[in-house]
Amino acid sequence: MDAFAARLDRQGDQITVFLSGELDLASAPTLDRVLHGVTGRIGFDCAELEFLDSSGMAIFARIERNGGATLRGVRPNVRRVLEIAGMDCLILNP
Repeated sequence: MDAFAARLDRQGDQITVFLSGELDLASAPTLDRVLHGVTGRIGFDCAELEFLDSSGMAIFARIERNGGATLRGVRPNVRRVLEIAGMDCLILNP
């Protein structure tokens, strides 16, 4: 699976964005559109996220600064990228 998809789910005050595919320079604008106008703490379900580059990390950092971000279900290869960037603090352990 290479194509990127982002689906937003609201359960009361809880916002979860389900990510799949590759979050990179080409797909980051798609995630920006999904997040447009969304405020507050956002949880990202990354169980199906196969790849992440600096464009995706910039979005996570912006969300963290503007209300908070948490990442769940992070695959080892994506976790490693976040660790190298010093952003693994956003990862919730199962």
